[in-house]
Amino acid sequence: SSLTCFEPEARGCLVQGLPFHQFFFANGPPKFGRPHLNTIASPHVRTLSETAAVVSYLRVIQMTDKNGDVAILSTEETRVWQLKDGAWKQVHFHRSKPST
Repeated sequence: SSLTCFEPEARGCLVQGLPFHQFFFANGPPKFGRPHLNTIASPHVRTLSETAAVVSYLRVIQMTDKNGDVAILSTEETRVWQLKDGAWKQVHFHRSKPST
């Protein structure tokens, strides 16, 4: 509920909370109803304190498109985690398309 993010679908706006994402889950096309594989490449974890950490990586998604052809998507992602009430919670993320 206190999650914030920047991602391509938000067109440069800071998204706060889950309703933005819930809309896509409820109304978006079933993009991943077909076979797919998510790979987290080159993960890097930086511990900022005993209660905060940042994880950055490249997500590679291999899937078949609507014609049955193989398609590969990738995004650069950074996620901020905070230890709250004894559990790690994601509090912010940034996702973008690679520049090249």
